[in-house]
Amino acid sequence: MIHWLKDRIRWTRYKNKIAHLPAGVSPHPLLDVGCGPFPIPGADFVADIERKLFDMPEMESRLKGRFVRCDIHHLPFATDAFSFVHCSNALEHTEQPVQAFAELKRMAPHGFAETPAAFFEKVINHSPRHRWIVRWQDERIIPVRPSGLWGTNIYLFSSATWWIRRKIPVLWKAIMIFLDVILNLAYNKFYW
Repeated sequence: MIHWLKDRIRWTRYKNKIAHLPAGVSPHPLLDVGCGPFPIPGADFVADIERKLFDMPEMESRLKGRFVRCDIHHLPFATDAFSFVHCSNALEHTEQPVQAFAELKRMAPHGFAETPAAFFEKVINHSPRHRWIVRWQDERIIPVRPSGLWGTNIYLFSSATWWIRRKIPVLWKAIMIFLDVILNLAYNKFYW
């Protein structure tokens, strides 16, 4: 039951991400960059800096031979090799997010990228592995070094959310859905 629900949520999120495509434009072939163990269900190819086992066995078998190990700053594909590129929760980890985003846009005429929003990073769940808070302005990204509230290194709920995420994952998922879907405070979303 849980596996089925996770699968439905992923497919719904995938459909929402490609919904902005012009009528008649197919998202395939679709490249998922920085997917880790959770590639988007509609992905035809995946690229990441390291190889991880996908969390669903059917995803592992479907994408066998379609994983490319590479750096997001220098993707080894021809310009416009894909119809759609997807990148979720990767730009905030990069050394040069502007260059990485330019590479994503080079891969496909249409795409979607998302990064944790400033509210999420500063109040709910800062990750020390995040190098940037990435905002979107005038069709370009603006990376800013993260800092806690009022420019300090104080992050209000980081330890509490860490505990909830690991001990009560269903509650964490509900919090994320509320922040993301209802309040639109969890992620910055970029469409092109």
